Amino acid sequence: MKKIILSLGILLPLSLYTNTPSDADYKKSVSIDKRNLIFKQILNNTQTLVTQIQTQKLHRSTRKKALRQIDLAQKKLSPEIQKELNPYITIIKDESGTFEKKRILQKANPKNAERAFINLTYKINELNAKYAEETVTLASQAIQDAIAETESIITDATSLINQAQLDLSNKQISAAQASKIIETQYKRMATAEQILREITKNEEERVVNNDSIVGYFTSFMNSVYNFGSQALAPLRSGYGYSDQ
Repeated sequence: MKKIILSLGILLPLSLYTNTPSDADYKKSVSIDKRNLIFKQILNNTQTLVTQIQTQKLHRSTRKKALRQIDLAQKKLSPEIQKELNPYITIIKDESGTFEKKRILQKANPKNAERAFINLTYKINELNAKYAEETVTLASQAIQDAIAETESIITDATSLINQAQLDLSNKQISAAQASKIIETQYKRMATAEQILREITKNEEERVVNNDSIVGYFTSFMNSVYNFGSQALAPLRSGYGYSDQ
């Protein structure tokens, strides 16, 4: 797991942050999370179709649901990613359709579907590896930006506190006025500390979640064999497949 190491001296206020993670960065990070879940949805459901062909057990309702979930997932991906995955998904769908139309005593050959699923799995793993670092990069940048903004607020608040104390000693402001200024600035710093902690926690959780998804794809890919008649194990256990 990748770790974000955060070393802070003084933590600062948040309500006045101007450089918290941008909307664009946030949306990009969220899109990475969603894309990983979409990849998982595609793998689970294409696996269901291939497994039916391998086991020669057709469950029409399960097949129909899997096809629907694959279609929904594909529509959520960018045109570029769809172009990368569609050739393999199309083969699996076509092979599943051929299997559905076979007569009871006709045995379907799962070879084409197996090969397409293997290629799909490796392509998704390749894409996931390509995009995985984006999550860590965005999280690290968000924390760095938050630290910089916090330091700016602390510096400003400290300056105002020092000035208030100086003005009080020079009798330019009253004790009540100085007290109000100092209290306000300490509240700014306390708020900043809370916000910085929240940003750090949220971004670290995002990295942990990403690592979990990456681990899923790695485990899934390791279950796929490249050669021989056993090219693809049924892989039912733990991946949501049901004969019902």
